[in-house]
Amino acid sequence: GCLVGWLSWISRLFSFATIANLAITYAGGFAPNIVSGWPRAACIVIGSALLTYLVLSGVRRSAVLNNALTACKVLLLGGFVAVCLPAADFSQIEVTAPPSLVEWQTAAMLMAYAFLGVESAMITSGEMKNPRADVPFALGVGLACIALLYIAIQIACIGTLPELASSQRPLVDATERVLGPTGAHIVNVGALLTMLGTLFAILMTGARLPFAFAEQGQLPAVFASVHPESRAPHVAIVVSGVCACLLALYTSFLGALVVSALTRLVGYVTTCAAVIVLRRRSGATDRAGFQVPAGVAIATLAIVACVWMMLGSSLTEAVVVVGLGLLGLALSGGYVWLRRRGGKLA
Repeated sequence: GCLVGWLSWISRLFSFATIANLAITYAGGFAPNIVSGWPRAACIVIGSALLTYLVLSGVRRSAVLNNALTACKVLLLGGFVAVCLPAADFSQIEVTAPPSLVEWQTAAMLMAYAFLGVESAMITSGEMKNPRADVPFALGVGLACIALLYIAIQIACIGTLPELASSQRPLVDATERVLGPTGAHIVNVGALLTMLGTLFAILMTGARLPFAFAEQGQLPAVFASVHPESRAPHVAIVVSGVCACLLALYTSFLGALVVSALTRLVGYVTTCAAVIVLRRRSGATDRAGFQVPAGVAIATLAIVACVWMMLGSSLTEAVVVVGLGLLGLALSGGYVWLRRRGGKLA
């Protein structure tokens, strides 16, 4: 549990860094000089500070803002599909040669990143009114809708952009082919808004993880501090915002993406293994508020799929993830050990 919680937090920090670097790339469509040097650093710092301030307003206001940004995201992507899919050349969608196993694993890892975080809605379930009824339905419907939307976007991009593999801003480039420069600028602005919404959601949910650690006595109690007015875990939010900003400054888009995906997959494997173990415990199913049919079989298949994708990573990336996991266990374990010995770090 400690490892899953720690790696979930780390994964969200790297996800923040991934999207922040991508946002800089898209912003470069308006101001090319901000993609490197001190302008890039200034944009990341200012953006991270603004998002942290917004998350500090509390979960109710954060949820309203997150819903508004999500609506913008869905409208943009839906509009892109509506415009570009009818203009797609479907003759370009063909497989000339089957990919190798390594290519499949690399593609699966990158694809998995687009779906990682679907469980984030459960992190704030303690602040929801009826999570037992709402969360399973929301996760199922949301995941199905997003999968269909992703497929439509991919087909539209392949069919309108022959040089898709080398495009840094595929939605913008595809829209420019169909609607010209004006349409491309509109999509560029919309893409920046959607990434802003994603960054906000990552920070809002990720900051609750150190808070939960502190509530369980695995981190100093200061991380469980709650602001008297907004009721938000302000210390955990600020620390998460600062760490996410630093990672965005010193990582690249692809490097942060792979580490984020690997750390999340480790958490998925551990969680699926826990499902198998907990279902065998006496009385576990009687207390369950929601139970997935064939849960053990699904968990086993998920473990195999996750391990297969993880094997497609490089040795360097694997070492980084293992090192991060050991660091988290050392920090949490060391704090618990000191607290039990009468330390004054609580």
